[in-house]
Amino acid sequence: PELGRYITQTTEKIKPEGLAKTRQVYPGDLVLSNSMSFGRPYIMAIRGCIHDGWLLIRDAQKHFDPIFLCHMLGAPQMLNQYRMFAAGSTVNNLNKELVGKAIVSLPSKDEQREIGIVLDRLDSLITLHQRKYDKLCVLKKSMLDKMFPKGGSLYPEIRFAGFTDPWEQRKLSELVEIERGGSPRPIERYITDDPCGLNWVKIGDAPELGRY
Repeated sequence: PELGRYITQTTEKIKPEGLAKTRQVYPGDLVLSNSMSFGRPYIMAIRGCIHDGWLLIRDAQKHFDPIFLCHMLGAPQMLNQYRMFAAGSTVNNLNKELVGKAIVSLPSKDEQREIGIVLDRLDSLITLHQRKYDKLCVLKKSMLDKMFPKGGSLYPEIRFAGFTDPWEQRKLSELVEIERGGSPRPIERYITDDPCGLNWVKIGDAPELGRY
């Protein structure tokens, strides 16, 4: 799951005779993604076997509260260590030796539980708002489709009360000025930290670029 801490189901199953060629996991075990989007931890809520894109992390000696351990494994401090240890030039990969080198800070079990509870509550809020966000994005996409005429029509599917006149069709260039931006060369000569300089708008300065 993109949000949430537990793996509760799988899309595929393997035959029992394949068990010898994989790694078995049980409820309460943690799994950590070891390639591509590496370093994402989850708690197993089911019994099963893991693909070689996962590392099994089993707290056999019960040093950790599982919720705390799961959050800690995905904390920025841990991710920075993973990146430092990552192997591979085009795809960053983790293995058990590299992950085992990571240095962790370990509070008491009681403090671990308190930290886990707070972070789980935040996860729940994020999930709730993410669902609302997703629904609103779908709604907006639908409204964008229906509130503008299409197929040569002069009337949109949805209109506010009191508006019945047909829309006017014109070339955009007849209504607005359109010019392409430019980059002074060599760019290094013109970039400045001077507060009196002009704002230099780049593609990365648009936070919502590509949302739709």
